[in-house]
Amino acid sequence: MTTEGVCVDCDGPCFLDSRRALMSCTNEPMLPELMADLLGQFYRLGWMTGSGGAMAAISCDNRLLLSPSSLQKERIKACDLFASAPNSRTVRTPTCMPHGKPTACQGIFKIIMEMTGAQCVIHSHSKASNLATRLIGGLQFVIAGQEYIKGIYNFRTEKAMENDDILIVPIIENMPTEEALEPQVVKVLEQKEYAHISAILVRNHGVFVAEIYDYLFDISIDLHKMGVPLFTAVE
Repeated sequence: MTTEGVCVDCDGPCFLDSRRALMSCTNEPMLPELMADLLGQFYRLGWMTGSGGAMAAISCDNRLLLSPSSLQKERIKACDLFASAPNSRTVRTPTCMPHGKPTACQGIFKIIMEMTGAQCVIHSHSKASNLATRLIGGLQFVIAGQEYIKGIYNFRTEKAMENDDILIVPIIENMPTEEALEPQVVKVLEQKEYAHISAILVRNHGVFVAEIYDYLFDISIDLHKMGVPLFTAVE
């Protein structure tokens, strides 16, 4: 459920999600220029390499902005972004890419946004997220005792997690296409066990995330090399 408000930064409509209680435009409005800048930053951080990775975000005027397919993230401009109404299948072709296509992740992005209320989702191909899924043979990435866990948002409590909380991220199996991943994403988000999550790992692939987990994935690899457990069960 969303409640319409007014964005003080751009005088446009703004939407307050009742589940997250987060005003999407309160601080800095999500505009195409900002999204293009963020994509370039994610490239420089190694979260999106070349044309890999993608992003979707609800703009201040309630459009769903989508990154383009097959375009290097460090070269994306505001006019390269695709846009549509959040619940529409019709996508506006950007002026700079009349023959381009929106990201193949758009279906997954819409599923995550509709089922969690997230206003922004990125798909990262970071090395750390990929390796973390190889080190763990099961269906969950579990880590505890790390300060940075406090930076993760809990959808169930609608608050940030504490550093003594146990962070659980589900892992789904990779498929030949992003579209083929959609049933697994829906199945995960429908489980009560994962009502709190803001990330889904894809084995040998990367991560769909509404928060930034890469530091925790990276440190988990180093801990594994040193033989230090990521999580110690309490007796």
